[in-house]
Amino acid sequence: MSTRRFGVVGVAMFATVGIALTGCSSTGAGGNAAKPSTPSPTPTLAAPKDTLVTAIKQLGQTSYTFTVKQATVSGQGKADPAAKAAQVSIAASTSGVSAKMSIVSLGSDNWTQMDFGPALDQQAGIDPTKWMHIDTSKVTKADALPVDPASPDLLDFSSITNAVLTVQRVDATHYSGTIDLTTVKGPAEPDSATLSKVADKAKSVPFTATLDGNGRPSELKTDGSGIDPGLSLDITFSDYGAHQNISKPTGTIADAPSTVYSILNG
Repeated sequence: MSTRRFGVVGVAMFATVGIALTGCSSTGAGGNAAKPSTPSPTPTLAAPKDTLVTAIKQLGQTSYTFTVKQATVSGQGKADPAAKAAQVSIAASTSGVSAKMSIVSLGSDNWTQMDFGPALDQQAGIDPTKWMHIDTSKVTKADALPVDPASPDLLDFSSITNAVLTVQRVDATHYSGTIDLTTVKGPAEPDSATLSKVADKAKSVPFTATLDGNGRPSELKTDGSGIDPGLSLDITFSDYGAHQNISKPTGTIADAPSTVYSILNG
């Protein structure tokens, strides 16, 4: 199961509405004679792609919670960029094997819980009820961990901006467009096997976005039904600005065994 990619295939795209006020002006009265006022300019909607960038930047400026759903994978988590803290849980099922993984990240410190079922847990020397501390110097794969403390948004959703091809405004809270999934990184990065299978078809995949009352993404979807079901992804965001209470796991914490690093670096 991949980590930074949450094991999900596909990407959620988000766009937001932004109203750029060009300013209001009126001519003041001279003496006692009133002069006709100049009408205020009509508010101008910012270009859809520009408002998309604004929306993504908010994920690096405020805390939030999120959920991720894909055919065989589901995930949820919370992030607090100011504290460089995030917590992510992932559940996946494929070929009759179920797997669960949780990560808590506080700055440069990371802890994980893993559960691949009794047989595989025993083989890997993993106790699914206990947290393990990760020595990041032993993590050699660039995207092995779901949280990147060097990224402003911690979860690398910002990579989506460069992948957007087109964005259209449907109404004040709904957007649609297309995205090149072959260039997306971070938690929304498509699975390499799926990309190889669909080839160039992944370079233009439809997406939709629903915004909340403050112009922030609340639900983001890609639709891969016409290409490959694995390219469909649904991400929701909520609880913006709320205290997320992300802290070091409690109880006995062991050092992660070598098998954990084999999984992360695999």
